[in-house]
Formats: sequence, structure tokens, C-alpha cells
Amino acid sequence: LDAPLQVTTMIGTAEKPFGGVFDGNGMTLTVTYESDSEIAAPFRYIKSATIRNLHVAGSVTVANQRAAGLIGENSGTSAVVNCRVSAEISGRRLIGGFCIGTGDKLSFTRCIFNGRITGNPDQSGCFVAWGTSGLSVSDSVTAPQPGSAFTGGTFCHEGGGAPTLTNCYYTQAFGKAQGRQAHAVTAGEGVTLDFGEPKAVYHTSGITAYPTGLVYDNVFYAGPGETVSLMPGSAVPKGQYANYVTDAGSALRRGDRT
Repeated sequence: LDAPLQVTTMIGTAEKPFGGVFDGNGMTLTVTYESDSEIAAPFRYIKSATIRNLHVAGSVTVANQRAAGLIGENSGTSAVVNCRVSAEISGRRLIGGFCIGTGDKLSFTRCIFNGRITGNPDQSGCFVAWGTSGLSVSDSVTAPQPGSAFTGGTFCHEGGGAPTLTNCYYTQAFGKAQGRQAHAVTAGEGVTLDFGEPKAVYHTSGITAYPTGLVYDNVFYAGPGETVSLMPGSAVPKGQYANYVTDAGSALRRGDRT
């Protein structure tokens, strides 16, 4: 992609699914899909594919069921890396922020859904509508926009088994809460937060992943029970304690004396 694209067509068919590597190079794909048929998504069918470095905006709307912001149906072993979906996706059932069905095996790494799911569908999720044990998600965030409403699961409806979630956070739970609830971590004047060395920085999704927690949109997120180190600076009076707090305003732990 050399420039932003706006499309109304979909890639891949049941007979000829997309099976290559699609690199969006950090660009935005703006879609407008309004369909009376099932299975609407930019990549309608994929098989053993890799999609990376892509931002999807716009809208995907179906009259009945099965719509997603990136992938319709997967088969084989496929991967989504450093992608963001901020589109609005609407339907009555089986609506996924990224994908409708896991298929054989599907992984997401350092991805974020910050779009909107409307229509109050059931069996839905911010990443995958119909999830299975073949679904794995790591270093990722669900942060749906206000107005979202659905039942199923925060990351997926566990229709075929529980997914594997690693270092994953949500800002709001829908249906079954999955992953860890995200709390913004802040420090006082003269104190910095030591997250350790980042595992990776991904600019399209805006996620920097650390061994514990992650940074999205310049905000550090950690979950209940997770520890973040403090690095007191010269502005911290000697002998006093420094705290960090969640966005709810409660102290999580006290740091070492300076």
C-alpha cells in the first residue's frame, strides 16, 4: 500500500482463499461493506496466511450474521501481526472485531481492537466471534469504543474451547472476561516507571510490549497483581516512599526507600 485505500470488494473465496503474506506497511485500509449475505470482511477467506502491519477503518455491516473487521473464515495455520481494527462492525450474531472463526489455528501478536461492535449480537468477541483452543493472542488489547454492545467474550466467544492469552488486556469486559483488566499506571513527580527492556515496538498497532504489561497510546497498562518497578529520581525526598496508582486511584504497592 503506497497510499490510503478505500474499498468495497473482499479478498478470497471459499474455493480460492487468500494464502499469501499481506504487508500493509502501516497504512490504513478504509472499508465499506453492506451485505445481505453472510461472511463479510476485508479478507473473506484465508488459508495459512499472514497479515501484518495493517490498520482497518470504516464499517462492515451484515443484515443477519457473520462479519468481522479483518478476516471472515480461516483454515490452516494463519497469523495476524501488528494490526489494528478501528472499524464499526454490526450484525445480529457471530461478529468479530478481527475474525469470525478461528478455523484450524490462528494467532494474533501485538494487535488492538479499538473499534465498535453494534447490533447487540451474541456469540461475538473483540478479536474473534467463534473462538477455539486453536486461537492464541499475545501482547494485545481490546479497547472498544463507547456504544459497543454484544455478548460472548471479551476476546472471543469460546464456542470451540478456550483460547491461549498471553499478556493481554481489556479496558471493558463483554460477556466472559478474558485476559486482564487494564489499569493505567502513573508515577509522581521525579519518579519514573521501569518496565524493563521492551520485547518489541509495533507502530501500526501502537503497542510496545514488555515482559509485564504493555504501552498503548503513551499509556502503560498493567493488570491486577502485576508488579511494575519504580525508579525514583532526585526530586523524591530522601527517606520517603514513592507510589504508583491505577486509573481508579488506588495504590498498588510501595517502592523502595530512596
